[in-house]
Amino acid sequence: CAACTLRRLYDECPEVWQEISDLAKATAERIAEGITSNGLQQEAIKRRAAALRDEMDYVTAPALERTLIDMVVACWLRLEGVEHAYSRMFNQWC
Repeated sequence: CAACTLRRLYDECPEVWQEISDLAKATAERIAEGITSNGLQQEAIKRRAAALRDEMDYVTAPALERTLIDMVVACWLRLEGVEHAYSRMFNQWC
């Protein structure tokens, strides 16, 4: 059955299900894509978000700390998005 094959794949290659289920990473990417339509800026923002995770030792952090790091990065991205949108609107009014 297809589900059995998928379970075997996940058992044999846990990095596959780990990557697919990294919703925090997917959320960060979507936020970055919502901030700007410029592909170069999107990539730079995604890399900055990844760098922030690295600076906070995401890979070696315990599970609870990784969750908090994910939230900090998401909040940073959202704030950057709001600041970017505000500055664009402010510049249009002036």
